[in-house]
Amino acid sequence: RRVHGEDIKEAPLFYHGMSKEATDMMEKLNEEIAVLKRALDAMEPSLQLDQHVRSTYEMVLRSYSGTIEDKSSLWSCFNTNQVYAGMRAPTKTLEDGKVIPDLMNRYLTEDIPEGLCIVKGIAELAGVKTPNIDSLIRWAQEKIGKEFVDADGNFNGKDRLATKAPQHYGIDTIEKLLAIYRV
Repeated sequence: RRVHGEDIKEAPLFYHGMSKEATDMMEKLNEEIAVLKRALDAMEPSLQLDQHVRSTYEMVLRSYSGTIEDKSSLWSCFNTNQVYAGMRAPTKTLEDGKVIPDLMNRYLTEDIPEGLCIVKGIAELAGVKTPNIDSLIRWAQEKIGKEFVDADGNFNGKDRLATKAPQHYGIDTIEKLLAIYRV
């Protein structure tokens, strides 16, 4: 494989090598999650999600404030955090010595069905559109051979019940989800 027009000879840096495009996507995901948490708080004010659900930028600052050289943006936080120095992206080395991305790693096989699909499942119950989340799930599911969302972004793929989304537990309305919280 080639990255930026060059053959990969070793695993690229993971966080310190993060692109602006990747952090821009994270910020778009965070915006959709913020819309969802406002919608849920409007339905059930006692949730107080605005006090508990943080953006990636806020979480990185909270966790690593003392080790980040440039805190001006999410991109700079990832790329100047000394804790992340030297961490390499998951890769596989082929017989010919070429290095390729390992897309069957936990960042896709676990974080998508047990992270982003939960958000997607809740958003669908709440009637909140998530085009960027849908796009990322569609990209990831293609890489790992799963189907969580369809081409239109509906959370009805054949593997959706293998996630930790509310639908996995038979929760098919926002009322049922909020009723669990109220217990």
